[in-house]
Amino acid sequence: MKNLCISQIVYPELRTTARLKFGDNFYVWRSKVGFVLVDNGVDYVLTLPKPSKEDDPAGHDKWVRDNITARCILVGSIHEYLFIDTSEDETAKALMDRITALFTRPSLSKRMVLLRRYMRRQMKEGTSINQHIIEMDAMVAEMAREGMKVPEAMQAAALMNSFPESWRDVKVNITVNVELDRNDEKKGLQSVVNRLKNAGAWKELFCPCDSKPDSEESSSMDSSTFDGNCYNCGEYGHRYANCPN
Repeated sequence: MKNLCISQIVYPELRTTARLKFGDNFYVWRSKVGFVLVDNGVDYVLTLPKPSKEDDPAGHDKWVRDNITARCILVGSIHEYLFIDTSEDETAKALMDRITALFTRPSLSKRMVLLRRYMRRQMKEGTSINQHIIEMDAMVAEMAREGMKVPEAMQAAALMNSFPESWRDVKVNITVNVELDRNDEKKGLQSVVNRLKNAGAWKELFCPCDSKPDSEESSSMDSSTFDGNCYNCGEYGHRYANCPN
């Protein structure tokens, strides 16, 4: 199988699924465009000025050709909905600067949307704890790019609040332990994250096995035959889901 270069892998995405449209994917788009420009050896036109034709004719002509290539790469990865005027005499750097300014301009409405989405985020049942934490971190990073830094105390509270009802006993236990801990260093965001990851590992470890026969699984889920204590009331003989209290 023939080895593909970066451009052959990434650029088709930039012309289709990863095409810059409304700016939601701007940072991903800019990163992928950077890969393609480097792979084609034309990224330097974004940082170096055009050489003088009198002093360096060969360098001047090469820069002009590479600038055209870079502009074509940029224009080809932009959706026509953007209606960005791309005049032929504009440099690739000027075009990139205009695109960057368009999608990095501070916006109060966007900040409000990002904050509301972050605070309302809820982990779905069955989602990996690590995946959920990564998604929450990505939202914090996106808000930071908009000039809105989220304090760690707020991140810890939002993270705890984002877990579903089945995690209620875990959240109560972590909250109590954090409040009672006299070491302030163990009350930070990373401490809460570590406790949640440990709790998630235990929940996955003791989760009922899906490979059991239906009859066996049904029997093991029957509250009358449950051999253990309820997480809610502490009484023996029934599960948290079947707790009458």
